[in-house]
Amino acid sequence: EQRELWQALPNLRTLKVLVSPDWRTEYMPGDQFFQTNMLISPVQASIKFADFLQRYVSRIEHLSTLTIGFVGGGEHATGMLARNQHVLPAPITSDPRSWLTDHVNRPNLDTMLAFNHIKNLTIENAWLSPFMLEGFMTKSKDTSLRHLTLDSVSLTGVNNQRTNAPMTTLEDGLKPEYAPAAWLQERLPT
Repeated sequence: EQRELWQALPNLRTLKVLVSPDWRTEYMPGDQFFQTNMLISPVQASIKFADFLQRYVSRIEHLSTLTIGFVGGGEHATGMLARNQHVLPAPITSDPRSWLTDHVNRPNLDTMLAFNHIKNLTIENAWLSPFMLEGFMTKSKDTSLRHLTLDSVSLTGVNNQRTNAPMTTLEDGLKPEYAPAAWLQERLPT
């Protein structure tokens, strides 16, 4: 049980956890369509990461400094065409889609994490909606949080037209505007 691992570290004051999200499941022998069957949404990594933080890390009373976020993607991606792509929701809620809203219906504040013992929190390489940030700060008002640092964090705009749209192209089978063969013939402006 991981709970025992965290309790075995009584002098742990600072923790940095950066996750590399999964994009594919394991290969299943005999699956002829493994290229399409194996794809999973990387947003699931944010949801699982938030669950991990809620169940284990947020309960460590002697932990005072915490950095959470994602490796790769966003501003941390390598390559000219990869930068600022595949930015994931900050792992501070178990339901990031509900915080992409025009707030006709208020999202459930119970889906938001609270780090009661953390004094210094850094969120790295992720996105937040304005309502998500506001909900997190509301949930954190009676905690020990003194400093919140947003390192390479994108703040989304309020866009109620996309509230019900997919969060990634993998999730709902979106297709690119141009065929892959046309990608090689693209001319970049000089």
